[in-house]
Amino acid sequence: MQNLLRRLAPNTFEDIIALVALYRPGPLESGMTDDFVIRKRNPKRVKYPHPSLEPVLKDTLGVIVYQEQVMQISRVIGGFTMPEADKLRKAMGKKLTDIMAAMKEKFIKGAAAQNIDTEMAKELYEQMEKFGEYGFNKSHSAAYAVVTYQTAWLKARYCTEYMTALLSTAPDNVTLLLNDCKRHSIPVLPPSINSSFYDFTIEENKIRFGFSAIKGLGEKAIENIIIAREDGDFTSLNDFFEKIDTFAVNRGVIESLIKAGAFDELNPDRARLMGSVELLMDAGRRSRADKASGQGNLFGSGVAVPESPFELMDIPEWTDAERLEHEKEVLGYYLSGHPLSKYEKDIEYYSTNSIDGLAGNIPKSGKVTIAGLVRDFEVRVSKGGKRYGTGKLEDMGGIIELLVFEKKLDELERALKSGVPLLVGGKIETEEIDGDDPNSNGKSMPTKMIVQSARALTAARADAISSIHIEIDPIGIDDRLLESMKSTLEKYRGSCPVYFHVNGDERGVRAGDYFNINPSDGLIHELSLIVGKDSVRCSMEY
Repeated sequence: MQNLLRRLAPNTFEDIIALVALYRPGPLESGMTDDFVIRKRNPKRVKYPHPSLEPVLKDTLGVIVYQEQVMQISRVIGGFTMPEADKLRKAMGKKLTDIMAAMKEKFIKGAAAQNIDTEMAKELYEQMEKFGEYGFNKSHSAAYAVVTYQTAWLKARYCTEYMTALLSTAPDNVTLLLNDCKRHSIPVLPPSINSSFYDFTIEENKIRFGFSAIKGLGEKAIENIIIAREDGDFTSLNDFFEKIDTFAVNRGVIESLIKAGAFDELNPDRARLMGSVELLMDAGRRSRADKASGQGNLFGSGVAVPESPFELMDIPEWTDAERLEHEKEVLGYYLSGHPLSKYEKDIEYYSTNSIDGLAGNIPKSGKVTIAGLVRDFEVRVSKGGKRYGTGKLEDMGGIIELLVFEKKLDELERALKSGVPLLVGGKIETEEIDGDDPNSNGKSMPTKMIVQSARALTAARADAISSIHIEIDPIGIDDRLLESMKSTLEKYRGSCPVYFHVNGDERGVRAGDYFNINPSDGLIHELSLIVGKDSVRCSMEY
Protein backbone atom coordinates (compact mmCIF):
# COMPACT_ATOMS: atom_id res chain seq x y z
CA MET A 1 0.00 0.00 0.00
CA GLN A 2 2.83 2.42 0.80
CA ASN A 3 4.37 1.86 -2.61
CA LEU A 4 0.99 2.41 -4.27
CA LEU A 5 0.49 5.65 -2.34
CA ARG A 6 3.98 6.78 -3.31
CA ARG A 7 3.23 6.09 -6.98
CA LEU A 8 -0.19 7.72 -6.97
CA ALA A 9 0.57 10.76 -4.79
CA PRO A 10 -3.11 11.29 -3.84
CA ASN A 11 -4.19 14.90 -3.40
CA THR A 12 -7.97 14.61 -3.09
CA PHE A 13 -10.29 12.65 -0.85
CA GLU A 14 -11.71 10.94 -3.96
CA ASP A 15 -8.25 9.46 -4.55
CA ILE A 16 -8.33 7.80 -1.12
CA ILE A 17 -11.82 6.39 -1.75
CA ALA A 18 -10.63 4.92 -5.05
CA LEU A 19 -7.49 3.42 -3.48
CA VAL A 20 -9.52 1.57 -0.86
CA ALA A 21 -11.55 -0.03 -3.65
CA LEU A 22 -8.55 -0.67 -5.91
CA TYR A 23 -6.15 -2.19 -3.37
CA ARG A 24 -7.68 -5.66 -3.53
CA PRO A 25 -6.74 -8.83 -5.44
CA GLY A 26 -8.99 -8.37 -8.50
CA PRO A 27 -8.08 -4.78 -9.42
CA LEU A 28 -4.40 -5.36 -8.63
CA GLU A 29 -4.17 -8.48 -10.80
CA SER A 30 -6.27 -7.10 -13.66
CA GLY A 31 -4.11 -4.00 -14.17
CA MET A 32 -6.96 -1.67 -13.26
CA THR A 33 -4.96 -0.20 -10.37
CA ASP A 34 -1.97 0.52 -12.62
CA ASP A 35 -4.29 2.10 -15.21
CA PHE A 36 -5.69 4.41 -12.55
CA VAL A 37 -2.19 5.44 -11.38
CA ILE A 38 -1.03 6.13 -14.96
CA ARG A 39 -4.03 8.38 -15.62
CA LYS A 40 -3.56 10.20 -12.34
CA ARG A 41 0.09 10.95 -13.12
CA ASN A 42 -0.66 11.84 -16.74
CA PRO A 43 -4.12 13.45 -17.18
CA LYS A 44 -3.71 13.31 -20.97
CA ARG A 45 -4.23 9.54 -20.68
CA VAL A 46 -7.73 9.98 -19.23
CA LYS A 47 -10.39 8.84 -21.68
CA TYR A 48 -14.03 7.82 -21.51
CA PRO A 49 -15.78 4.97 -23.37
CA HIS A 50 -18.46 7.48 -24.47
CA PRO A 51 -18.79 11.26 -23.94
CA SER A 52 -22.02 10.76 -22.01
CA LEU A 53 -20.09 8.80 -19.34
CA GLU A 54 -17.73 11.63 -18.35
CA PRO A 55 -19.97 12.74 -15.44
CA VAL A 56 -20.14 9.11 -14.26
CA LEU A 57 -16.40 8.29 -14.50
CA LYS A 58 -14.78 11.71 -14.02
CA ASP A 59 -13.87 11.15 -10.34
CA THR A 60 -12.13 7.87 -11.20
CA LEU A 61 -10.32 9.19 -14.30
CA GLY A 62 -12.38 7.12 -16.74
CA VAL A 63 -11.78 3.82 -14.89
CA ILE A 64 -14.77 1.80 -13.63
CA VAL A 65 -14.05 1.40 -9.94
CA TYR A 66 -17.36 1.20 -8.07
CA GLN A 67 -20.55 -0.84 -8.30
CA GLU A 68 -22.55 2.38 -8.35
CA GLN A 69 -20.80 3.32 -11.59
CA VAL A 70 -21.96 0.08 -13.20
CA MET A 71 -25.51 1.00 -12.27
CA GLN A 72 -25.13 4.52 -13.63
CA ILE A 73 -23.60 3.28 -16.90
CA SER A 74 -26.46 0.84 -17.41
CA ARG A 75 -28.91 3.72 -17.01
CA VAL A 76 -27.03 6.25 -19.17
CA ILE A 77 -26.09 3.89 -22.02
CA GLY A 78 -28.61 1.06 -21.74
CA GLY A 79 -31.60 3.03 -20.57
CA PHE A 80 -32.13 0.80 -17.50
CA THR A 81 -34.47 1.75 -14.70
CA MET A 82 -33.04 1.93 -11.16
CA PRO A 83 -34.46 -1.53 -10.22
CA GLU A 84 -32.98 -2.99 -13.41
CA ALA A 85 -29.60 -1.36 -12.73
CA ASP A 86 -29.56 -2.81 -9.22
CA LYS A 87 -30.53 -6.23 -10.59
CA LEU A 88 -27.57 -6.03 -12.98
CA ARG A 89 -25.21 -5.07 -10.12
CA LYS A 90 -26.32 -8.08 -8.08
CA ALA A 91 -26.07 -10.45 -11.07
CA MET A 92 -22.52 -9.32 -11.84
CA GLY A 93 -21.43 -9.53 -8.22
CA LYS A 94 -22.80 -13.08 -7.88
CA LYS A 95 -21.84 -14.13 -11.44
CA LEU A 96 -25.40 -15.08 -12.40
CA THR A 97 -24.64 -15.78 -16.06
CA ASP A 98 -28.25 -16.31 -17.23
CA ILE A 99 -29.38 -12.93 -15.90
CA MET A 100 -26.22 -11.21 -17.19
CA ALA A 101 -26.75 -12.63 -20.69
CA ALA A 102 -30.39 -11.49 -20.79
CA MET A 103 -29.49 -8.03 -19.54
CA LYS A 104 -26.65 -7.72 -22.04
CA GLU A 105 -29.17 -7.97 -24.87
CA LYS A 106 -31.31 -5.32 -23.21
CA PHE A 107 -28.26 -3.09 -22.66
CA ILE A 108 -27.24 -3.25 -26.35
CA LYS A 109 -30.81 -2.56 -27.52
CA GLY A 110 -31.04 0.41 -25.15
CA ALA A 111 -27.75 1.79 -26.50
CA ALA A 112 -28.94 1.40 -30.08
CA ALA A 113 -32.09 3.31 -29.24
CA GLN A 114 -29.85 6.26 -28.34
CA ASN A 115 -27.82 5.92 -31.56
CA ILE A 116 -24.81 4.57 -29.66
CA ASP A 117 -22.53 2.26 -31.64
CA THR A 118 -23.40 -1.39 -31.03
CA GLU A 119 -19.79 -2.59 -30.97
CA MET A 120 -18.88 0.06 -28.41
CA ALA A 121 -21.87 -0.99 -26.30
CA LYS A 122 -20.82 -4.66 -26.44
CA GLU A 123 -17.24 -3.79 -25.46
CA LEU A 124 -18.46 -1.59 -22.62
CA TYR A 125 -20.75 -4.32 -21.30
CA GLU A 126 -17.85 -6.80 -21.36
CA GLN A 127 -15.78 -4.32 -19.33
CA MET A 128 -18.62 -4.09 -16.86
CA GLU A 129 -18.84 -7.89 -16.64
CA LYS A 130 -15.13 -8.14 -15.93
CA PHE A 131 -15.37 -5.39 -13.35
CA GLY A 132 -18.28 -7.20 -11.70
CA GLU A 133 -15.91 -9.96 -10.58
CA TYR A 134 -14.24 -7.61 -8.10
CA GLY A 135 -16.26 -4.39 -8.01
CA PHE A 136 -16.67 -2.68 -4.66
CA ASN A 137 -19.43 -0.48 -3.30
CA LYS A 138 -18.41 3.20 -3.23
CA SER A 139 -20.44 3.97 -0.11
CA HIS A 140 -18.48 1.30 1.77
CA SER A 141 -15.20 2.45 0.29
CA ALA A 142 -15.97 6.04 1.27
CA ALA A 143 -16.65 5.00 4.87
CA TYR A 144 -13.32 3.18 5.06
CA ALA A 145 -11.62 6.16 3.41
CA VAL A 146 -12.99 8.53 6.06
CA VAL A 147 -11.58 6.33 8.82
CA THR A 148 -8.30 6.01 6.90
CA TYR A 149 -7.94 9.76 6.54
CA GLN A 150 -8.93 10.47 10.14
CA THR A 151 -6.51 7.93 11.59
CA ALA A 152 -3.71 9.08 9.27
CA TRP A 153 -4.34 12.68 10.37
CA LEU A 154 -4.28 11.67 14.04
CA LYS A 155 -1.13 9.63 13.62
CA ALA A 156 0.61 12.46 11.75
CA ARG A 157 -0.30 15.18 14.26
CA TYR A 158 -0.85 13.35 17.55
CA CYS A 159 1.29 10.28 17.08
CA THR A 160 1.96 9.57 20.76
CA GLU A 161 -1.71 9.88 21.72
CA TYR A 162 -2.79 7.81 18.74
CA MET A 163 -0.35 4.98 19.44
CA THR A 164 -1.27 4.99 23.14
CA ALA A 165 -4.93 4.51 22.27
CA LEU A 166 -4.14 1.75 19.78
CA LEU A 167 -1.96 -0.12 22.28
CA SER A 168 -4.79 -0.01 24.82
CA THR A 169 -7.46 -1.24 22.42
CA ALA A 170 -5.58 -3.76 20.26
CA PRO A 171 -3.79 -6.12 22.69
CA ASP A 172 -3.28 -8.79 20.02
CA ASN A 173 -1.14 -6.36 18.00
CA VAL A 174 1.10 -5.07 20.79
CA THR A 175 4.32 -6.32 19.18
CA LEU A 176 3.50 -4.74 15.82
CA LEU A 177 2.46 -1.46 17.46
CA LEU A 178 5.48 -1.26 19.75
CA ASN A 179 7.73 -1.72 16.71
CA ASP A 180 5.83 1.13 15.05
CA CYS A 181 6.45 3.32 18.12
CA LYS A 182 10.14 2.57 17.78
CA ARG A 183 10.12 3.59 14.10
CA HIS A 184 8.49 6.89 15.11
CA SER A 185 11.00 7.47 17.92
CA ILE A 186 8.32 7.30 20.63
CA PRO A 187 9.86 5.97 23.87
CA VAL A 188 7.86 3.22 25.58
CA LEU A 189 8.40 3.03 29.34
CA PRO A 190 8.27 -0.36 31.12
CA PRO A 191 5.46 -1.34 33.48
CA SER A 192 5.77 0.41 36.83
CA ILE A 193 4.19 -0.61 40.10
CA ASN A 194 3.73 3.10 40.89
CA SER A 195 3.07 4.68 37.51
CA SER A 196 1.19 2.15 35.38
CA PHE A 197 -2.59 2.03 35.12
CA TYR A 198 -4.94 -0.48 33.52
CA ASP A 199 -4.39 0.90 29.99
CA PHE A 200 -1.32 2.39 28.34
CA THR A 201 -0.87 6.04 29.38
CA ILE A 202 1.22 9.06 28.39
CA GLU A 203 4.00 10.46 30.58
CA GLU A 204 5.80 13.53 29.20
CA ASN A 205 5.44 12.48 25.55
CA LYS A 206 6.38 8.91 26.39
CA ILE A 207 4.09 5.90 26.55
CA ARG A 208 3.85 3.97 29.81
CA PHE A 209 3.10 0.25 29.55
CA GLY A 210 -0.32 -0.66 30.96
CA PHE A 211 -0.95 -3.42 33.50
CA SER A 212 -3.60 -5.01 31.30
CA ALA A 213 -0.93 -5.92 28.71
CA ILE A 214 0.94 -8.10 31.23
CA LYS A 215 -0.01 -11.77 31.00
CA GLY A 216 -1.34 -13.12 34.28
CA LEU A 217 -2.86 -9.88 35.56
CA GLY A 218 -6.63 -9.77 35.90
CA GLU A 219 -8.90 -6.80 36.52
CA LYS A 220 -9.25 -7.47 40.26
CA ALA A 221 -5.48 -7.59 40.79
CA ILE A 222 -4.94 -4.38 38.80
CA GLU A 223 -7.76 -2.61 40.65
CA ASN A 224 -6.33 -3.66 44.02
CA ILE A 225 -2.85 -2.35 43.18
CA ILE A 226 -4.18 1.00 41.97
CA ILE A 227 -6.44 1.44 45.04
CA ALA A 228 -3.59 0.46 47.40
CA ARG A 229 -1.44 3.35 46.16
CA GLU A 230 -4.18 6.02 46.25
CA ASP A 231 -2.61 7.64 49.32
CA GLY A 232 0.83 7.74 47.70
CA ASP A 233 3.36 5.70 45.77
CA PHE A 234 4.73 2.47 47.20
CA THR A 235 8.00 3.50 48.84
CA SER A 236 9.48 0.03 49.34
CA LEU A 237 8.75 -3.66 49.01
CA ASN A 238 7.61 -3.56 52.65
CA ASP A 239 5.09 -0.86 51.80
CA PHE A 240 3.75 -2.74 48.77
CA PHE A 241 3.24 -6.11 50.48
CA GLU A 242 1.65 -4.52 53.56
CA LYS A 243 -0.93 -2.64 51.45
CA ILE A 244 -2.02 -5.11 48.78
CA ASP A 245 -4.53 -7.93 49.19
CA THR A 246 -2.59 -11.13 48.49
CA PHE A 247 -5.79 -12.98 47.60
CA ALA A 248 -6.36 -10.63 44.64
CA VAL A 249 -2.67 -10.00 43.99
CA ASN A 250 -1.53 -13.60 44.27
CA ARG A 251 1.81 -15.27 43.65
CA GLY A 252 1.19 -15.63 39.91
CA VAL A 253 0.47 -11.89 39.62
CA ILE A 254 3.58 -10.96 41.62
CA GLU A 255 5.79 -13.20 39.48
CA SER A 256 4.39 -11.69 36.28
CA LEU A 257 5.05 -8.18 37.62
CA ILE A 258 8.64 -9.14 38.49
CA LYS A 259 9.28 -10.66 35.04
CA ALA A 260 7.84 -7.54 33.41
CA GLY A 261 10.18 -5.29 35.42
CA ALA A 262 7.37 -3.51 37.26
CA PHE A 263 9.27 -3.66 40.59
CA ASP A 264 12.56 -2.36 39.19
CA GLU A 265 12.14 1.06 40.84
CA LEU A 266 11.86 -0.63 44.25
CA ASN A 267 14.47 -3.31 43.63
CA PRO A 268 16.03 -4.01 40.22
CA ASP A 269 17.33 -7.50 41.08
CA ARG A 270 14.56 -9.51 39.45
CA ALA A 271 16.15 -12.91 40.16
CA ARG A 272 16.31 -12.33 43.94
CA LEU A 273 12.77 -10.93 43.95
CA MET A 274 11.51 -14.01 42.10
CA GLY A 275 13.19 -16.31 44.60
CA SER A 276 11.77 -14.37 47.56
CA VAL A 277 8.11 -14.05 46.50
CA GLU A 278 6.72 -16.47 49.10
CA LEU A 279 8.84 -14.90 51.88
CA LEU A 280 7.66 -11.39 50.99
CA MET A 281 3.98 -12.40 50.71
CA ASP A 282 4.01 -14.29 54.03
CA ALA A 283 5.63 -11.37 55.83
CA GLY A 284 3.07 -8.98 54.31
CA ARG A 285 0.17 -11.19 55.43
CA ARG A 286 1.52 -11.41 58.99
CA SER A 287 2.00 -7.64 59.14
CA ARG A 288 -1.58 -6.99 58.02
CA ALA A 289 -2.95 -9.60 60.43
CA ASP A 290 -1.09 -8.05 63.37
CA LYS A 291 -2.36 -4.58 62.49
CA ALA A 292 -5.91 -5.87 62.16
CA SER A 293 -5.76 -7.54 65.60
CA GLY A 294 -4.19 -4.51 67.24
CA GLN A 295 -0.95 -6.33 67.97
CA GLY A 296 2.43 -5.00 67.00
CA ASN A 297 5.99 -4.70 68.11
CA LEU A 298 7.35 -2.15 70.52
CA PHE A 299 7.29 0.56 67.84
CA GLY A 300 3.64 -0.04 66.90
CA SER A 301 4.19 -1.73 63.58
CA GLY A 302 3.51 -5.27 62.56
CA VAL A 303 6.04 -7.91 61.60
CA ALA A 304 8.36 -6.18 59.18
CA VAL A 305 8.54 -7.28 55.60
CA PRO A 306 12.20 -7.93 54.75
CA GLU A 307 13.87 -4.82 53.38
CA SER A 308 15.43 -5.35 49.96
CA PRO A 309 18.01 -6.17 48.90
CA PHE A 310 19.67 -7.31 52.16
CA GLU A 311 17.16 -9.92 53.34
CA LEU A 312 16.13 -11.32 49.97
CA MET A 313 17.15 -14.82 48.96
CA ASP A 314 20.72 -15.00 47.74
CA ILE A 315 20.19 -15.93 44.07
CA PRO A 316 22.47 -15.14 41.11
CA GLU A 317 21.27 -12.25 38.96
CA TRP A 318 19.60 -13.14 35.68
CA THR A 319 21.69 -12.86 32.55
CA ASP A 320 20.57 -10.39 29.89
CA ALA A 321 19.21 -13.29 27.86
CA GLU A 322 17.22 -14.64 30.84
CA ARG A 323 15.83 -11.19 31.63
CA LEU A 324 14.71 -10.66 28.04
CA GLU A 325 13.13 -14.11 27.79
CA HIS A 326 11.08 -13.46 30.95
CA GLU A 327 9.94 -10.11 29.53
CA LYS A 328 8.90 -11.80 26.30
CA GLU A 329 7.01 -14.43 28.29
CA VAL A 330 4.71 -11.95 30.07
CA LEU A 331 4.73 -8.97 27.70
CA GLY A 332 4.96 -10.73 24.36
CA TYR A 333 7.78 -8.32 23.59
CA TYR A 334 11.44 -7.74 24.50
CA LEU A 335 10.99 -4.39 26.21
CA SER A 336 14.34 -3.55 27.82
CA GLY A 337 16.28 -4.76 24.81
CA HIS A 338 16.29 -7.44 22.13
CA PRO A 339 18.68 -10.32 21.45
CA LEU A 340 18.93 -9.03 17.87
CA SER A 341 19.34 -5.32 18.70
CA LYS A 342 23.08 -5.20 18.11
CA TYR A 343 22.53 -6.72 14.66
CA GLU A 344 19.77 -4.28 13.71
CA LYS A 345 21.69 -2.59 10.90
CA ASP A 346 22.74 -5.91 9.37
CA ILE A 347 19.15 -7.18 9.61
CA GLU A 348 17.85 -4.08 7.85
CA TYR A 349 20.33 -4.35 5.00
CA TYR A 350 20.56 -8.11 4.42
CA SER A 351 17.01 -9.33 5.06
CA THR A 352 14.76 -9.12 2.03
CA ASN A 353 11.69 -9.07 4.30
CA SER A 354 10.66 -8.80 7.92
CA ILE A 355 8.24 -11.42 9.22
CA ASP A 356 5.53 -8.91 10.14
CA GLY A 357 5.86 -7.35 6.68
CA LEU A 358 5.49 -10.58 4.68
CA ALA A 359 1.73 -10.33 4.15
CA GLY A 360 1.15 -8.76 0.76
CA ASN A 361 4.89 -8.36 0.06
CA ILE A 362 6.07 -11.84 -0.92
CA PRO A 363 7.86 -12.08 -4.29
CA LYS A 364 6.18 -14.19 -6.97
CA SER A 365 8.94 -16.78 -6.54
CA GLY A 366 8.13 -16.94 -2.82
CA LYS A 367 11.84 -16.78 -2.00
CA VAL A 368 12.92 -14.53 0.86
CA THR A 369 15.85 -14.11 3.24
CA ILE A 370 15.07 -13.25 6.85
CA ALA A 371 17.42 -12.62 9.77
CA GLY A 372 16.37 -13.89 13.16
CA LEU A 373 16.66 -16.43 15.94
CA VAL A 374 15.50 -20.03 15.51
CA ARG A 375 13.39 -21.29 18.40
CA ASP A 376 12.15 -24.77 19.39
CA PHE A 377 13.95 -26.56 16.57
CA GLU A 378 13.29 -30.31 16.55
CA VAL A 379 14.21 -33.16 14.25
CA ARG A 380 11.34 -35.55 13.60
CA VAL A 381 10.70 -38.68 11.55
CA SER A 382 7.75 -38.97 9.16
CA LYS A 383 5.55 -42.06 8.81
CA GLY A 384 7.58 -42.87 5.72
CA GLY A 385 10.78 -42.92 7.75
CA LYS A 386 12.17 -39.62 6.45
CA ARG A 387 13.79 -37.11 8.79
CA TYR A 388 12.62 -33.50 8.77
CA GLY A 389 13.00 -30.46 11.01
CA THR A 390 10.48 -28.01 12.48
CA GLY A 391 10.91 -24.82 14.46
CA LYS A 392 10.13 -21.13 14.57
CA LEU A 393 12.03 -18.17 13.17
CA GLU A 394 11.69 -14.99 15.21
CA ASP A 395 12.88 -11.55 14.11
CA MET A 396 12.33 -8.19 15.82
CA GLY A 397 8.70 -8.01 14.73
CA GLY A 398 7.21 -11.47 14.36
CA ILE A 399 7.42 -15.27 14.24
CA ILE A 400 6.97 -17.78 11.41
CA GLU A 401 6.96 -21.58 11.37
CA LEU A 402 9.95 -23.33 9.76
CA LEU A 403 10.04 -26.63 7.89
CA VAL A 404 13.28 -28.31 6.75
CA PHE A 405 13.09 -31.34 4.47
CA GLU A 406 15.51 -34.25 4.78
CA LYS A 407 17.50 -33.16 1.72
CA LYS A 408 18.62 -29.97 3.53
CA LEU A 409 18.47 -31.18 7.13
CA ASP A 410 21.95 -32.74 7.41
CA GLU A 411 23.50 -29.60 5.94
CA LEU A 412 21.58 -27.08 8.08
CA GLU A 413 20.79 -28.87 11.37
CA ARG A 414 23.88 -27.64 13.21
CA ALA A 415 23.28 -23.99 12.26
CA LEU A 416 19.58 -24.16 13.10
CA LYS A 417 20.36 -25.53 16.58
CA SER A 418 23.22 -23.10 17.26
CA GLY A 419 21.13 -20.44 19.00
CA VAL A 420 23.01 -17.61 17.26
CA PRO A 421 21.31 -15.04 14.99
CA LEU A 422 20.97 -16.53 11.51
CA LEU A 423 20.28 -15.38 7.99
CA VAL A 424 17.67 -17.92 6.86
CA GLY A 425 16.73 -18.28 3.19
CA GLY A 426 13.77 -20.17 1.86
CA LYS A 427 10.37 -20.21 0.23
CA ILE A 428 7.25 -18.85 1.91
CA GLU A 429 4.04 -20.86 1.77
CA THR A 430 0.84 -18.84 2.00
CA GLU A 431 -2.92 -19.07 2.22
CA GLU A 432 -5.29 -16.60 0.63
CA ILE A 433 -7.44 -14.15 2.60
CA ASP A 434 -10.99 -13.50 1.46
CA GLY A 435 -10.68 -10.45 -0.79
CA ASP A 436 -14.26 -9.21 -0.33
CA ASP A 437 -13.31 -7.18 2.72
CA PRO A 438 -11.11 -4.16 1.97
CA ASN A 439 -9.31 -4.79 5.22
CA SER A 440 -7.79 -7.89 3.62
CA ASN A 441 -5.87 -5.52 1.32
CA GLY A 442 -5.34 -8.27 -1.22
CA LYS A 443 -2.95 -10.09 1.07
CA SER A 444 -1.83 -13.69 1.12
CA MET A 445 -1.04 -14.69 4.69
CA PRO A 446 2.30 -16.48 5.19
CA THR A 447 1.94 -19.82 6.96
CA LYS A 448 5.44 -21.31 6.97
CA MET A 449 8.92 -21.05 5.49
CA ILE A 450 10.51 -23.99 3.66
CA VAL A 451 14.16 -23.54 4.65
CA GLN A 452 16.80 -23.73 1.92
CA SER A 453 19.76 -22.04 3.61
CA ALA A 454 20.92 -20.89 7.04
CA ARG A 455 24.13 -19.18 8.05
CA ALA A 456 25.37 -16.97 10.86
CA LEU A 457 24.20 -13.38 10.43
CA THR A 458 27.70 -12.13 11.27
CA ALA A 459 28.96 -13.75 8.05
CA ALA A 460 26.34 -12.06 5.86
CA ARG A 461 28.49 -9.43 4.20
CA ALA A 462 31.46 -11.75 3.82
CA ASP A 463 29.85 -14.63 1.97
CA ALA A 464 26.08 -14.22 1.57
CA ILE A 465 25.38 -11.26 -0.72
CA SER A 466 25.51 -12.31 -4.35
CA SER A 467 23.78 -9.31 -5.97
CA ILE A 468 21.84 -6.11 -5.34
CA HIS A 469 18.35 -5.71 -6.78
CA ILE A 470 16.61 -2.37 -7.38
CA GLU A 471 12.87 -2.21 -8.08
CA ILE A 472 11.99 0.49 -10.62
CA ASP A 473 8.50 1.83 -11.22
CA PRO A 474 8.50 3.76 -14.53
CA ILE A 475 5.67 5.91 -13.25
CA GLY A 476 7.25 8.87 -11.49
CA ILE A 477 10.82 8.14 -12.69
CA ASP A 478 12.67 11.23 -13.94
CA ASP A 479 16.19 12.20 -15.05
CA ARG A 480 17.11 13.54 -11.61
CA LEU A 481 16.37 10.21 -9.93
CA LEU A 482 18.26 8.23 -12.59
CA GLU A 483 21.28 10.50 -12.26
CA SER A 484 21.24 10.12 -8.48
CA MET A 485 21.24 6.32 -8.83
CA LYS A 486 24.06 6.41 -11.37
CA SER A 487 26.22 8.62 -9.14
CA THR A 488 25.60 6.42 -6.11
CA LEU A 489 26.54 3.21 -7.94
CA GLU A 490 29.71 4.81 -9.26
CA LYS A 491 30.59 5.92 -5.74
CA TYR A 492 30.56 2.33 -4.43
CA ARG A 493 32.23 0.38 -7.23
CA GLY A 494 33.13 -3.25 -6.58
CA SER A 495 32.52 -6.79 -7.89
CA CYS A 496 28.90 -7.41 -6.90
CA PRO A 497 26.40 -7.20 -9.82
CA VAL A 498 23.34 -4.93 -9.82
CA TYR A 499 19.94 -5.91 -11.27
CA PHE A 500 17.07 -3.59 -12.16
CA HIS A 501 13.50 -4.89 -11.98
CA VAL A 502 10.83 -2.92 -13.85
CA ASN A 503 7.14 -3.36 -12.99
CA GLY A 504 7.86 -6.33 -10.72
CA ASP A 505 9.73 -8.37 -13.33
CA GLU A 506 11.27 -11.25 -11.33
CA ARG A 507 14.22 -11.88 -13.68
CA GLY A 508 15.33 -8.27 -13.99
CA VAL A 509 18.00 -6.73 -16.18
CA ARG A 510 21.63 -6.83 -15.11
CA ALA A 511 23.53 -3.56 -15.28
CA GLY A 512 26.86 -3.54 -17.09
CA ASP A 513 30.03 -4.58 -15.22
CA TYR A 514 30.92 -0.88 -14.98
CA PHE A 515 28.18 -0.60 -12.36
CA ASN A 516 29.26 -3.58 -10.24
CA ILE A 517 29.35 -2.42 -6.63
CA ASN A 518 30.61 -3.09 -3.12
CA PRO A 519 27.44 -4.00 -1.14
CA SER A 520 28.24 -1.77 1.83
CA ASP A 521 25.88 -0.28 4.40
CA GLY A 522 26.42 3.15 2.88
CA LEU A 523 25.41 2.04 -0.61
CA ILE A 524 22.18 0.38 0.50
CA HIS A 525 21.30 3.34 2.72
CA GLU A 526 21.81 5.87 -0.09
CA LEU A 527 19.86 3.78 -2.63
CA SER A 528 17.02 3.42 -0.11
CA LEU A 529 16.82 7.19 0.19
CA ILE A 530 16.53 7.51 -3.60
CA VAL A 531 14.00 4.78 -4.50
CA GLY A 532 12.54 3.79 -1.13
CA LYS A 533 13.60 1.16 1.39
CA ASP A 534 11.20 -1.46 -0.01
CA SER A 535 12.71 -1.10 -3.47
CA VAL A 536 16.24 -2.21 -2.58
CA ARG A 537 17.09 -5.77 -1.62
CA CYS A 538 20.10 -8.03 -1.35
CA SER A 539 20.11 -11.45 -2.99
CA MET A 540 21.71 -14.21 -0.94
CA GLU A 541 23.32 -17.37 -2.27
CA TYR A 542 21.56 -20.52 -1.12
